[in-house]
Amino acid sequence: MYNNGLNNTDVGFDDEPIDMTAPGRSQTFNRNYQNYEQNLKRQDTPVILKITGVFVVIAMFATIGLLAYFISLGNFNIDKHMELIKFGFLPVYGIFILDSLVMTAYNKRVSLFLMAVILPVFYPIKRSRVTYDRRSLYTLWVVGTFVLVGAVVNNVYPQIHEKILLVKNTADEYPSECDDAVKYLKGVKLDSGKMIIEIVRDKFDDYVWDATKNADGTYEVTVTGDTDIIINGSGLRADEMLKNNTKFTFLVYDNNTKYSVNGFALNGQNQNGYIKAAWEELCKQ
Repeated sequence: MYNNGLNNTDVGFDDEPIDMTAPGRSQTFNRNYQNYEQNLKRQDTPVILKITGVFVVIAMFATIGLLAYFISLGNFNIDKHMELIKFGFLPVYGIFILDSLVMTAYNKRVSLFLMAVILPVFYPIKRSRVTYDRRSLYTLWVVGTFVLVGAVVNNVYPQIHEKILLVKNTADEYPSECDDAVKYLKGVKLDSGKMIIEIVRDKFDDYVWDATKNADGTYEVTVTGDTDIIINGSGLRADEMLKNNTKFTFLVYDNNTKYSVNGFALNGQNQNGYIKAAWEELCKQ
């Protein structure tokens, strides 16, 4: 029988004989050979890609540092730090985009550019698949980024929740000049700790905000919708079969720093004599 003379051995990529009959030796050989190939391919990476790769790593560490800084601030004011957020993360995004363009030019893989644009947090891992860099650093960065972003969001969630509540709804058709007044009124916090918008959301169905600006610079803001309000001691109660059975009118003044409740209608009838009682009833826990 023909014998190749190696006696059940094979030659490794480093010219060392490997016993292919030993358990696990074949897998070890393949793994080492893959690492060897990847090292060669890394060495063949164009200089320009190595340079932009350094900037990518710097951008990654800058992202981690910035997120750690925001975590240290706790529930920081988002509006006051918006400039830092924009000018802190936009350069990172820009570096990923620029690097992806260079990578695409050299490797003809448009998917690199698309990943950088659409899912930049995963771009470093995608890049490492092409450059054969070790992925452990990039994987740790992705995991760390998600963990830190989650911590930041958890810290500022109360602000995010409030901002969502104060967004103008599609049904609200008041002019843009009234935006600030309505936003202020919605965000007013009552003795219970709840904002007016939260009271309205809890007690009204299908409500709509409206507003007009008066000649003296004040604003008249109304909220209309369906409630089941009952005013104790008056015999008045909302007719739940009637659409838009409840309407409150507010006056916003002093450059959107103060407000008063100055109008109340129930079942289509003016009931201003019960404004205080009705508002207190509405604001009950």
